[in-house]
Amino acid sequence: MRVVEAAVGETPGTVRFTTGLDTVNHVVDVDGKAGSSTDIMVVRLDDELGDQVPRVMKLDVEGYELPVLRGGAQLLVDTRLEAIVVELNGSGQRYGFHDSDTVALLEGAGFERCVYDPFSRELSPRRVDHRNDNVLFIRAGSDVGARMKSAAPFTVLGRTI
Repeated sequence: MRVVEAAVGETPGTVRFTTGLDTVNHVVDVDGKAGSSTDIMVVRLDDELGDQVPRVMKLDVEGYELPVLRGGAQLLVDTRLEAIVVELNGSGQRYGFHDSDTVALLEGAGFERCVYDPFSRELSPRRVDHRNDNVLFIRAGSDVGARMKSAAPFTVLGRTI
């Protein structure tokens, strides 16, 4: 495992990052109001990952999803990346980004917005666009749904899934 102490974005450089906010530290808002903050090196996903492509990726970057994904343009079109979970809750507005732009970018790269029901093990497309935090995007044509359905059952909180 390799740890890179950096922020991820669209363009290499530096970005001002809040400190002291625990799990909600974030890139400083466009208005520049941050309180306690520090400069952090920015890297691009494409540069850091090279030809290493994850099968599944989870983004929770407090509204900075669009620049992170733009810095991974090559990654997004690589069919080895089959699923992305992205937090979409309107927090990108602090930077002038809209969740619909993130959805359009991912759909343009071949992903479909989906809903997964763990009890029926069904994966279904979702076209309704409303804020709901973690959103699952599955690459169109992948076998992710079939693999979810055929995976060995397990028990969570007394229920078998």
